[in-house]
Amino acid sequence: MPQIAVLCDNHTLNPHLTYEHGLSMAIILDSGDLWIWDTGQSGLFMDNAFSMGINPGRAAGLALSHGHYDHTGGLDKFWEQTDFTGPVYAHPAIFTDRFACHPGTDPRAIGLRTSAPERLRNQLVPVKDTWQLAPELTLFTSITRSPGNFEPVQGFYLDPEGNEPDTIPDDAAIVLTTPNGPVLVLGCCHSGLKNTCEHISAKTGITRFHALIGGLHLGSAPQQAIKETKETIEAFGCTRAYAGHCTGEDALAQLQKSLPLVMHPMGSGLFVKF
Repeated sequence: MPQIAVLCDNHTLNPHLTYEHGLSMAIILDSGDLWIWDTGQSGLFMDNAFSMGINPGRAAGLALSHGHYDHTGGLDKFWEQTDFTGPVYAHPAIFTDRFACHPGTDPRAIGLRTSAPERLRNQLVPVKDTWQLAPELTLFTSITRSPGNFEPVQGFYLDPEGNEPDTIPDDAAIVLTTPNGPVLVLGCCHSGLKNTCEHISAKTGITRFHALIGGLHLGSAPQQAIKETKETIEAFGCTRAYAGHCTGEDALAQLQKSLPLVMHPMGSGLFVKF
């Protein structure tokens, strides 16, 4: 039975594990193969992983959801503490310089964070569309954004002056095939959940997801975006949804209230069998 372990999140569900503004997961397949999805902000995911009985160094591969620091900042520690020389799958735009620019605050560099970008380039398998990582694991990038659908890219730019908007084209998602149906694994869902689900459906014919897990980036989203997210979860028949990281506490509370049997909080230490 496939399993997903949350190695790092903004909150923890286990008092013996640490947390930070970042995301990392381990995906364990029926074959026993291990895949790492993102590396958090600082590398504390490594300590949590070992505490959970997971050795990231035996991963068959690493996949990155996009090139923001809170998803790539643990790369250095990952390389320092393991002998991993395997493939890293991601959209090539992860190397883009990026900034968060908000009124009244100084611009912040929020792009890829590693002291070894050349090593990453050497191990990178660039994915500009769809890639089957394993028979039951598929990576989707370049997600189609339909006009009118919510996409959380506000405040992100390619320059510190805030003149060139960043649409975060490298935003990616994974589909894990399980006996109960496909599971959607998200990073920050910068494409928006409706766009992500509709894109994958158009590519694969999938019309329902057994579950979803990851960040929904609704922290400062308008009510319409939260409503759209709820309706998408319902439309695609999710029976379980684990949301954390960038989802936002208020948005998660609203989703839990409207979908009490479906929505669950995510956190470091969460271990889900599908």
